[in-house]
Amino acid sequence: MGLHPRTLNRRLQEAGTSFRELHRTVRHELACQLLRDTGSSIPAIATLLGYSGSNAFVRAFAQWESVPPATWRKGVRSVTRFGRK
Repeated sequence: MGLHPRTLNRRLQEAGTSFRELHRTVRHELACQLLRDTGSSIPAIATLLGYSGSNAFVRAFAQWESVPPATWRKGVRSVTRFGRK
């Protein structure tokens, strides 16, 4: 971004957020998109999103959505299949 890390952190703080929070948000959105729109395995998605392993990804996803990623994926696919979305 062409900014010194301290400058970036200061500007994000002024905007009411942080790099860590933006990183979490983007990871969550990408996880949902990959689970919904691809057939990629949970371990492959975990690796793509930079998790140390699939267990770490499953824990993070369950905190975001209150269900494990495989359960979430099944629910989204069944809703989409029956035209509710």
